[in-house]
Amino acid sequence: MIIGILKDNDTQDISLTTEVIAVLVKKHHTVLIDGESENVAASAYMSVGAYIINTKEELLDRSDLIIKRTAPLASDINYLNGEEKIFLTKLKINHQLVQALLQHRISVIDYSSLPIFKF
Repeated sequence: MIIGILKDNDTQDISLTTEVIAVLVKKHHTVLIDGESENVAASAYMSVGAYIINTKEELLDRSDLIIKRTAPLASDINYLNGEEKIFLTKLKINHQLVQALLQHRISVIDYSSLPIFKF
C-alpha cells in the first residue's frame, strides 16, 4: 500500500513521527511525505525509508491512503481522480468539501471518532 502523509493546513507539520513511519516501512508500505527534500526535518523521514514528494498533487495521485491531521481542503480532493482512495483525517464538513468527495468517490474516515487514534 502507498501511504501519503500531508502537511497540516495551519502548522505545516507532518502528523506521524519517524518511529511510526519506520514501522510502516518495515511492514512493506511505501510512505510518501509532503515536503521538500532539502528541508532538514525531511532527512529524518528519509533516513527511516520514506520518500519526500515536493508536489502535493503527485503525492495525492500516487497514494492509496492519505493521512492528514487537519481537515482536507476541497482542492486536495480534486487531485484524487476518483480512484480507490481513502482519506484518514479529522473531518470538518462543509458543502464544497462534501461535493468534492462525492464527485470523486473518495472514502473518508474521521479519526476523531475512532478511540485508538489520539492525534
